[in-house]
Amino acid sequence: MSCARPASVSPLLAATTLLAVAVAGTLWWPPAATPLPQAYTLPTHAATRPETQILLGQRLDINHVDAAALALLPGIGPALAERIVQHRAQHGAFATSDALLAVSGIGPRVLEKIRPFVTVSD
Repeated sequence: MSCARPASVSPLLAATTLLAVAVAGTLWWPPAATPLPQAYTLPTHAATRPETQILLGQRLDINHVDAAALALLPGIGPALAERIVQHRAQHGAFATSDALLAVSGIGPRVLEKIRPFVTVSD
């Protein structure tokens, strides 16, 4: 019984295979984590916009915002937002958020939806 001599592998084939494995490893290997920025500050004009305030968890002051801002609140559409502004113009500033119940179209259910997003100031 004779031992078969293994076929020789050409150096070019070996180098090509090694290179292919190295490239594939770098492509499939997860990239290094990039560090997060230290802090991000919103530009002044963006930080005061009502939609930005809501997204950042800040409450809208129902005595100072316009109908477009009020329409961003859950359960408040453009028509109801306009009624809130008209009520405020006719009767003065709201003393509490519960005073919104005096506006036609706002009931206890709608008030509970918007309560986390509104505040009242002078």
